[in-house]
Amino acid sequence: MLLPSHQVALARGAAPAATIGTTETGDLQINLGAATSFGVSCPSLANDDTLACAGDDVEVKNGKCSSKCPEPEKPEEEVLSWSSPSNFWDKTAGANMLPMVPVSDELHGFMVGSSSPAELAAEYNELEVKRFTCELQSTTRDYTIKTDYGQIYKTERGTYGILCLRVPEWAGSIGEEATLTIKDRLNNMAEVKFAGLEEAKKYKLIHFAGDASLADVEGVHHVHITAASIEWGGDGERVPALFSSAWEYECIIDWGNKKSTHDAKVSKDQTKIDCGPAEVPSGYDGKQIAEATVSLKVTVTGSDEPSTVPLHGQTTVEVDTCGNGIEDSDESDVDCGGDMCGKCKEDKKCSKNEDCISNECTGGTCVFSVGKEGNPADSCAQILKLRPTSATGMYYVKQHNNNKLRVLCNMDKKYYNGGWQLLITMRSGNMHSGSIGPLTRAKNGNSPSETNEYTRDWRSENRPKKGDEFLMISKKYGYRKFVMTYDFCGWDSRDRGVCSGCHGTFARGQIYDQNNKAENCGGQGCWINSCSMCGGCHGRGCDTLGFQADHRDYAAWYGSGSWRLYGSGWDGSCRGGWGRTRDNGAFPISMYYRPKA
Repeated sequence: MLLPSHQVALARGAAPAATIGTTETGDLQINLGAATSFGVSCPSLANDDTLACAGDDVEVKNGKCSSKCPEPEKPEEEVLSWSSPSNFWDKTAGANMLPMVPVSDELHGFMVGSSSPAELAAEYNELEVKRFTCELQSTTRDYTIKTDYGQIYKTERGTYGILCLRVPEWAGSIGEEATLTIKDRLNNMAEVKFAGLEEAKKYKLIHFAGDASLADVEGVHHVHITAASIEWGGDGERVPALFSSAWEYECIIDWGNKKSTHDAKVSKDQTKIDCGPAEVPSGYDGKQIAEATVSLKVTVTGSDEPSTVPLHGQTTVEVDTCGNGIEDSDESDVDCGGDMCGKCKEDKKCSKNEDCISNECTGGTCVFSVGKEGNPADSCAQILKLRPTSATGMYYVKQHNNNKLRVLCNMDKKYYNGGWQLLITMRSGNMHSGSIGPLTRAKNGNSPSETNEYTRDWRSENRPKKGDEFLMISKKYGYRKFVMTYDFCGWDSRDRGVCSGCHGTFARGQIYDQNNKAENCGGQGCWINSCSMCGGCHGRGCDTLGFQADHRDYAAWYGSGSWRLYGSGWDGSCRGGWGRTRDNGAFPISMYYRPKA
């Protein structure tokens, strides 16, 4: 984990020497001693732990520069007090903890000392780098990392510490302990003392992460692990403890009865790990919504053994195995097929008929032959249910007498979700020669059409049951639905069951408007009826058909107070219309059938 570079802002000033000690209360403190002032001509530091010779105030002794500046007077010591020990690798150290993964990137490093606000303003050197050397020595092996880029720093919020930058990458293992040594280059490389607080020199390499979660990556659910956050400074601000792009991470996902492992990738900004797709392993026998437990391991450079990286947040994710965008478990294709998920659509992979919506698996692919001549459907609605993208057109459908007919199916879902079989298309109220029941004689019976005149003799082939539905469409005026609430009287009925009269009354039920809201049927009820075979209708050769409200016996353009007619009926002659509007422009008018769902 890295100290984010954006949290570091350097302040400059004079160059104090320093020691680290404790206050009377046991808190860690940095004592800034006498300022080392060489005057305006005193030299800057060179790159080789020496002073560069410059001006008259230096001399060369034994091949090295030596200052001739007078010894400065020693003022009272200024004290910076800190809130807790500086064991920054150990998460239990306290609120000032700054976990570290040393890396080669010069923008990252670690801080020595707390990030609490200082009681007094500090003096700073004018050098941007190389005030201190920082060295970490393993306590268990002969291994050291060192940087010469150490300095006192001040953050934008006024907090202080000794900052060590350009720290070489640590090569070792999680849990390894090290001892810190800091030397002051402006004080003849004297070691900065941890007087009375030896624990502050002890470091322990730890690594931890934040939360596990699911994320959508181009339609596929991935398991992500975010970096943990740590408190920075005394004001409660939190920053991410980053992952290392130099180390190898591995995610372990426990699905209950199975586990899966995944090579993980560190994001470019090092705040996230991608464990890869949330793929259920082969043999998983749990529920569709799987609760998986996520854990993380890391192999640090220089170590052969992986170590566990604890997650200090959410450790479980809920994965919809039938909605994760992956072909997993016993699925035959992505999120479909098998015993757990829904059936697959046409052209998806399958291993058995039960994998497919169409119940047809041929050559490992779901095919759809329902509604074709060799595999007639039970209804137009069945075709649409099995293949929701089915278009309006010609299909083979079994009728109530099991006769297979080539019919027109209207699949437009705006008509109460579609799936309607065309029974008749009328272009006038005098469709047939003579006055007969309009659905008892064929007209263009082999050429179903929604624009040209069409019907068949449906008496044996269409025998609806209570709950079955009919649809009436006028291309000019709109549409209505009729649901049978009584037994069917028959397409040749003149006086049977609940139907009465001699003109042709076929069914009693309920009319619904285009919002699928029941209409008022008045005292006479709602009917599918005709005007034919009797009286003036017979004399005029009428064979009308419509949904009639509040008028029984025959379809008419009048009735009780709530009367309406959708289709064609009688008003002294045979004409079409809609509601209470008599208008032969309402033609063509078509009626369709759909069995109860």
